[in-house]
Amino acid sequence: MVPDLKHKTLLSGSKFADAGYVTVLTPTELLIYDEKDYHRVDKEAVLRGWRDKGTGLWNVPLEENPSPSFALPKEAEEALNNVYELPSTEQVVRYLHACAGFPTKKTWLKAIKGGNFASWPLLTEEAVRKHFPESDETKQGHMKGIKQGIRSTKTKKEPTTVTLEDGTELTMPLRKHHDVYLRVEEARETMYTDQTGAFPVQSRRGNRYVMILCEMDNNVIMSAPMKNRTAGSMVEAYRALMKRLKRAGIKPKKHVLDNEASAEFKEAIEDEGVSYELVPKGQHQRNIAERYIQTWKAHAIGVLSGVPSTFPLAIWDDLLPQIDMQVNLLRFSNVAPNVCSWTVLHGPHDFNRHPLAPLGSELHMHVPPDKRKSWGVKSRRGHYVGTSLEHYRYYWGYFSDTRAIAGSETVSFKHKYITTPTVTPADAIVQAARQLANALKGNVPPPLVKSGIDHIKELTSIFDDTKTAYEDRAQAEQAAQREKRTHPPRVRRSKRARARASMAEEEEPPELALTDDSSDEEEEEECVIPSRPSSEASPRLVVASSAPVIVASPTPTPPKPRHSPMPNVISQEEPSSEAPAANTRSRRIQRKTRHRSISDEVMLSCVEMSSHTFSPRQAAARQYPLALLCELAGAVLDANTGELLEYRHLIKHPHYQETWGDAFGKEVGRLAQGLPGIVEGTDTIDFIMPEDVPSDRRKDCTYVRIVCNERPEKADPNRVRITVGGNRINYPGDCGTPTADLLTVKLLFNSVISTEGAKFMTMDISNFYLNTPLKRKEYVRMKLDNFPSDVIDHYNLKAKATKDGFVFVAVKRGMYGLPQAGILAQELLEKRLAKHGYHQSKITPGLWTHEWRPICFTLVVDDFGVKYVGREHAEHLVGVVKEHYDLTEDWEGKRYLGLTLDWDYSQKKVHLSMPDYIPDALKRFNHKRPAKAQNSPHQHVPPNYGAKQQFTQAQDDEPELSPDDKKYVQQVLGTFLYYARAVDCTMLVALSAIASEQANPTTATMAKVKQFLDYAASQEEAVLTYHASDMVLAAHSDASYLSERKSRSRAGGHFYCSNDEEFPPNNGAVLTVAQIIKAVMSSAAEAEVGALYINAREAIPARHALEKMGHKQPPTPIQTDNSAAHAVVSTNVAPRRLKAMDMRFWWLRDREAQNMFRFFWRPGPYNKGDYFTKHYPSSHHVDVRKEFITPQRHLADLRRRREKARLGLELAQAITASSHATRVC
Repeated sequence: MVPDLKHKTLLSGSKFADAGYVTVLTPTELLIYDEKDYHRVDKEAVLRGWRDKGTGLWNVPLEENPSPSFALPKEAEEALNNVYELPSTEQVVRYLHACAGFPTKKTWLKAIKGGNFASWPLLTEEAVRKHFPESDETKQGHMKGIKQGIRSTKTKKEPTTVTLEDGTELTMPLRKHHDVYLRVEEARETMYTDQTGAFPVQSRRGNRYVMILCEMDNNVIMSAPMKNRTAGSMVEAYRALMKRLKRAGIKPKKHVLDNEASAEFKEAIEDEGVSYELVPKGQHQRNIAERYIQTWKAHAIGVLSGVPSTFPLAIWDDLLPQIDMQVNLLRFSNVAPNVCSWTVLHGPHDFNRHPLAPLGSELHMHVPPDKRKSWGVKSRRGHYVGTSLEHYRYYWGYFSDTRAIAGSETVSFKHKYITTPTVTPADAIVQAARQLANALKGNVPPPLVKSGIDHIKELTSIFDDTKTAYEDRAQAEQAAQREKRTHPPRVRRSKRARARASMAEEEEPPELALTDDSSDEEEEEECVIPSRPSSEASPRLVVASSAPVIVASPTPTPPKPRHSPMPNVISQEEPSSEAPAANTRSRRIQRKTRHRSISDEVMLSCVEMSSHTFSPRQAAARQYPLALLCELAGAVLDANTGELLEYRHLIKHPHYQETWGDAFGKEVGRLAQGLPGIVEGTDTIDFIMPEDVPSDRRKDCTYVRIVCNERPEKADPNRVRITVGGNRINYPGDCGTPTADLLTVKLLFNSVISTEGAKFMTMDISNFYLNTPLKRKEYVRMKLDNFPSDVIDHYNLKAKATKDGFVFVAVKRGMYGLPQAGILAQELLEKRLAKHGYHQSKITPGLWTHEWRPICFTLVVDDFGVKYVGREHAEHLVGVVKEHYDLTEDWEGKRYLGLTLDWDYSQKKVHLSMPDYIPDALKRFNHKRPAKAQNSPHQHVPPNYGAKQQFTQAQDDEPELSPDDKKYVQQVLGTFLYYARAVDCTMLVALSAIASEQANPTTATMAKVKQFLDYAASQEEAVLTYHASDMVLAAHSDASYLSERKSRSRAGGHFYCSNDEEFPPNNGAVLTVAQIIKAVMSSAAEAEVGALYINAREAIPARHALEKMGHKQPPTPIQTDNSAAHAVVSTNVAPRRLKAMDMRFWWLRDREAQNMFRFFWRPGPYNKGDYFTKHYPSSHHVDVRKEFITPQRHLADLRRRREKARLGLELAQAITASSHATRVC
């Protein structure tokens, strides 16, 4: 009649009353006293029990010494938290100690120090040393007898005293011996087996024994249950164990077992291709499995001692797989002492992928909607028996009602009896009263128990705190009523909205959030919106609260922030998302969209950092604001003041007026018909009368910009260029010009040093844009005051000037600033070079190759970077270009695109640097070197260890900067962006973070800029080094989850050229990704997949460029340190609940199926992309900087060796010339 009494005995209260006992029933507890002791406070109850809420009955344990768990109500065992939600490090250690099977402190610390538990969250050697739980389960499983000789009574040897002849005494100290003990492990390829004794309870499958197998080389212990000791059962268990060994790639050649082995067992051993050896009769100790059985049994006993009282021992054999896992996680291989035995069997254990829980603990497992009725309960009560290694976060549980094992990914563990049992105020009062009674009676308290006075104080404080709590609660309720009357607005949230809010409260492993899929009508709930937001820091994990919670505390606590529920739609947009459909734009525009050139990157960077905005239509028509073009214009740095001087300043400065006036006149003469004795003209422009401008073109008449630059590498260092204001020109054709980007250039550098016999040289075409005939004339006007007097007189400009002082000019040939000048010059160059077999890649802009010659080059505007094998091929290119253009050559290839190149062909290295770039930038911004070196480019937010949540920095409430300071911040970012992308990637994360605030910078942003400048001033000149390799593109990908403000994550990537190996060795970075993922990521795994998606897309153009250079590419290895993301993209896991990831992971899987990528997992310390996902402390930057930047001393040593070789060569040439002259005489 009572279903829950199937395996229990029903006790009669009347029988106890007739026997002279008094039974006291409370809502939570049962106490049975002897009748004569009922009124005495110093007498304990004869029997104690608890009340089961499910049945409403009181349960009484009949053992003589009930377990401590019976001392508290049953609810104290329940806990819905997982390891990530435990409030303290001590509870985390207790929980993980139970998950590991209650090992001893020494064994556990050794395994943790060896890295066996590296993936277990919050588990460190320091935490275990400090908070190791002295649990009863560990003692019950691992306690041993005290060894002899630990406290020896033998007298210690004293130093010897010797008396010399003169009577002096000399003491001879004891000599210390420093002995070193070595152990040599040889590969034995041997295994041992033996069987345990009978288990006290027969399992539901009929098993009573366990076969233990130990494999010596890898120190592996495995178990298999047996029904009995018959030959059939032993053979069945043996074959099961051998199958597990073979699956792990372990093939023993020798099997040692006891002398009492059946013929069938020996035959089964031989069938496996293994020879066997029997232990001599009566010499069982020679079977090493005997010792291993002791180790395994000690661990198993500890595990079984920790299961709750409700655990059915009949399923003990279902616990064996996880017991084996726990045992091998604590052991190390003999042949590879740094490798865990479990790693040998199944690879490294990832706690986030396969989380563990205390074996046997009670759990609630989710019942799917299709498996329950409309009003049925949503969970089942059972016991945890293990974690599935074939699924992702999947748990097995045993359920007594069906006597079956079922699995689910959504469970809730009841582990509070292990971590911290809940003690209610009533329990505390009862316990304090009991201890007080003992103290008043005069009993001596047990060890480590407070004195009677302390108990009285504790009891008094309990009542005082309770009184204060009730008073505070009454005051809070009155304040809430007043708030309700003064602030009436409310909102209604549906049941689905509350479900989404609850999903935001849950963290991932191992518990997952649930939503109600039933078809019931949506309920409504009222919640009061707080009147003003909290000022606390914004958490990384959004916590939604459905109703206000009043906390009773003696001291008032500040209100917690309330957040609205997260939307159930996650944006799929990423930075630089997919290009438009192929049928909407021309192929040239598609190429330009997919591969941005350096010019495009500079333009976009300056536009991004500019305060001026314009529409997409204006951008497509090249109609940029004048102020923006002024920001892009070049200028001259004043060496005395550090200011940037444009031409209008230089022409008025007495120190620079003559120099730059002559330079401007030379530029005008070059564009026009020349200046006698100074420069020859190119007939690019004509000075015309105002009425010569066609009436229909007057609206297109534009202006010019005079750009001044100092180019010390040029023959004429004072360079002036007249640039046409192209924003006012309405050109009807396509103006996009393909040029090589920085990635293509760096890949070419790697190709040079990795190709046998290859060299590098540079070429610069003079007046590249000035010689191309235009399809139509363009008209500009220039101020007469800007012309020097010799130019005015030669071209009679005063007669052609208007009344307001302007001169009209007709442009006939290409010149700088014309939107069509670049494409016209490019098309003409393509036509001229195609006649000689040179063609530009249709996939990689700016990369040129020859039809058969071993030569290729990159073209950026008018600068050639040429890789050649054989000087005659480079001379052929030089000759072809010289037929049509004025050319400057540098056969040593020292400078290219602002980079200084130091080639070390003998060692197959090249060093990239930008000397004086940082000092000039600091002088421009008037920033001095700090007194104390700054080694961190950005402020570091230290993690709050032990906290349930990690918080980002609080939103700035600082005042915004003035327009001048805002422009200062933007100029700093624009100045250092190219330097960081070119040679010093350690600046990219800081620049990215500051750039996200540049639209509305505050004083806190300015402080970050100052710290960044201090970092730039404190570091030595950055040198990027490339080594020779197999030219296989490799990448490291990583992400940080919700590490940036506004709930955004960050993606990092490190691309380099390496060898075709399983784990490609590192090299200098050809591309570094350090960007904020603009779409909100719903989990860390999705952030990692998003980072893989971003980095994989960046790898595609690099693969095309390398193949065009002649380097065939295998599947590009991309490394990640997140096992969940790796499982998603490698088709091992289908994330059904992460539909927001569909587009990304299907794209990644598709490209992997095309053999374009090879995704692989390695631990975090080996992932170089991790550095670009977070803001680290100074110590980390100091340690990691040398992995990306070459110390300056290496470059200085190379230059010294090169100068020494040059001097030696000159000396040898001088000696040779001298000897030749002597012979002639």
